Amino acid sequence: MKQPVLKDVRADWCPTCKKLGMILAQFQKDNFLWGLTIQNVDFDKQRE
Repeated sequence: MKQPVLKDVRADWCPTCKKLGMILAQFQKDNFLWGLTIQNVDFDKQRE
């Protein structure tokens, strides 16, 4: 069975991105049995 992967595209200067990152981290912690992998992508440095 494939494990779910979420790509979180964010920027260091973005307050909304920071808040969402905290929410996603808590969701991942609370639902660890799902095996969710969160890949953080820096909008400014990893555009490709």
